[in-house]
Amino acid sequence: RRVHGVLGFSYPLYPLRLTSNMLRLTLAVVLVAVAMGARVVSFDQDLDTEWAEYIKYHSKQYMYGEELARRAIWEKNLAYINQHNLEADRGVHTFWLGMNEY
Repeated sequence: RRVHGVLGFSYPLYPLRLTSNMLRLTLAVVLVAVAMGARVVSFDQDLDTEWAEYIKYHSKQYMYGEELARRAIWEKNLAYINQHNLEADRGVHTFWLGMNEY
C-alpha cells in the first residue's frame, strides 16, 4: 500500500525492510569506519629515549590519548628540523632550526 505525499511523490506506508544486500553494505560501511578509527599509531622506537628526555626536560605532562597525538606531532617536527638542517649544511638555507618546548 502506498501513500501520496507532497508534490505527487508516493512512498510506502510501512518502512522499507532491509534486504540482505543492504545489510551487507551497512556492515561493510561500519567495519570500514571502525577500522579507520582504530588505526594503529606507530612511532620510531629509536626516538623513544629522545621523546622521554624531551618531555622530562620541558616538564610536559600529557594524558594517554593526548600523548600519542603530541608524540606524532613531535616526530613530524623533528623530521622537518633534521631535513632543514641537512639542507642548511649544504648551503640551501642560511639558518638552522632546533627543537624547543613548543
